Amino acid sequence: MMPLLRLALTLQHEAHAAVAGADPLEHFTLLPAGHHVADPSGGYEYVLVVAGVIITLLVAVMTIRYVVKPGETAPSHIKRRILRDQR
Repeated sequence: MMPLLRLALTLQHEAHAAVAGADPLEHFTLLPAGHHVADPSGGYEYVLVVAGVIITLLVAVMTIRYVVKPGETAPSHIKRRILRDQR
């Protein structure tokens, strides 16, 4: 996978260099520090990130809660009926 990615990126940079007339690997690196991401273009992106974080935290808390204390104590719960039928 990595050689294929390197080949694709090198070809992309060579095509760009032919148009721009620059060294194709001048600004190319596979290190994360060498990559740049676009700045947020609006407030809605912050809202989406905050909503995603809130949903993720809510799901994590509810998962832990129901693993620790499932709350299936009613005698009429389907689990009890299935266990009774198999005896």
